[in-house]
Formats: sequence, structure tokens, C-alpha cells
Amino acid sequence: MSPTEVLPDPNRPETAQAAHFAVRSLLRGANRAALGTTIAADRGHGRCYVSLVAVATDFDASPLLLLSSLSEHSRNIEGDPRVSLLFDGTAPFVNPQQGPRVTVQGQVERSSDRSLLRRFLARHPAARPYASFLDFAIFRVRVEQAHWINGFAQATWLDGQFICPQQRTAEFRAAESDLVAGVETTGLATQLANRVLRMRGKGWRMIGVDCDGCDLAHGDKVVRLAFTKPLEQPLDLVEHLHDRLRHATMRPRWQGG
Repeated sequence: MSPTEVLPDPNRPETAQAAHFAVRSLLRGANRAALGTTIAADRGHGRCYVSLVAVATDFDASPLLLLSSLSEHSRNIEGDPRVSLLFDGTAPFVNPQQGPRVTVQGQVERSSDRSLLRRFLARHPAARPYASFLDFAIFRVRVEQAHWINGFAQATWLDGQFICPQQRTAEFRAAESDLVAGVETTGLATQLANRVLRMRGKGWRMIGVDCDGCDLAHGDKVVRLAFTKPLEQPLDLVEHLHDRLRHATMRPRWQGG
């Protein structure tokens, strides 16, 4: 969506889905965010503390964080689990005020679910060496609301319903390993990286998929291929990927290494 387009009205059923998809795509495409926590009153008189964190998303688009208990933000979370995360999509814009960004608010919860750690590490393979340290743990943000800005003077609040529906999330969670294995046997990942994302190299792999897009990896390099619309069911994946290839056109120069 360009900054000149009208912001979808999240309160109208016919445009709410477009708004939700745009916000989820922004979250899923980010590999970092600014995390806002509250310093305990006995240490900082309740002041806000902002830090840089690596992020991934669960199948429903809930943010995932790998945090050390020794960090300042983890100590803050122990006293107050309420957090804000700013996802910034303005990098391609000369004037950042024209670019998209979203602030997600919710409560962060520590999780022992190994599948969440696996999903985080798929997006951040460089984190593997310290992910097993005793002071590190995976956290999931239970989303409550989000403030979406899609350019200058285009802002709206969304409730937590912008995340993927529960049934669709469960279907993609259950089917992910089979979907990834199926793509692995076809060489589609490399074709998508080369022709759609304009990334150089052979041997690209699909390492994750959800209703909004898929993650492709080449060594430690991970890129996001956002779908043009949310998939209704896992069975739609292969047809959508082939459709992207049919519509892809080659550019004269590559954009990646």
C-alpha cells in the first residue's frame, strides 16, 4: 500500500481484513523492533525504558522475543508485563513520515513451548549459540491493541482481532512441516528468491510459512516473501507460489547477495 492510498477503515467489514493483513505483514516482515517497558518504581520511578530487540512472529502474528533474564527489559517485565513494540517499515522512504509503522501493545508472557523457540530461531539463526543459555527464554506477546500509521496523517487504532483467526492459525501450524517439505522437493524456494524477491544465489530453502507469507533462507540470510493476500487454507500455498512466479518479471540488477 502506498502512502497516497486511503487507510482502510478497520470498523467496516469489507475493509477490516485489508487493514489487518497490512498490519500483520508489517509485523512479519520485521526482524527487529523497539521494546517499551516500565522501569520498576524502586529503580526508576516508573519511567519508560526503550530497547532494541530481535523479533519473530507466531503463526497468528503474535510477536516472539528471545530475552535474557540479565537484561534491563527482562527485569522490567518481571515487575510489569505490559509492553509496547514499535515496528518500523519506513526504511524505503526518503521522508519517514510517509512510511508505515505500527505500535503493538499487550502483555508479554514467558513460554516453554519449543515450537515458538524453533520459529524464532528460524528467523534468527545467529541466535542459536546463546538460545540454550540458562538465562535466555522465549516470550510471546499477547496482543491487546495496535496503533497503525500508514503514512502522513493516516493513523488508526486496531483491537487485538487483527491477528490471524484461531482456526486458520491452527491449520497452518499443523501443516507447516509438510508444506515446507513439499516446497523443498520442487526447487520453488530458489525460484521465488531469484525471480520474485530478486535475491542472488541457488540453494534457497523455505524455513517457515503462515497464512500471510513464507520465510526463505540462504545460509544465515533470511528474507520474507509476503503473500499478496492472506491464504484461506494451507492447500492454497502451492497455487499461490506458482501464481507469483508467473507474474514475476526480472529486473536488470540483483538486490541481494
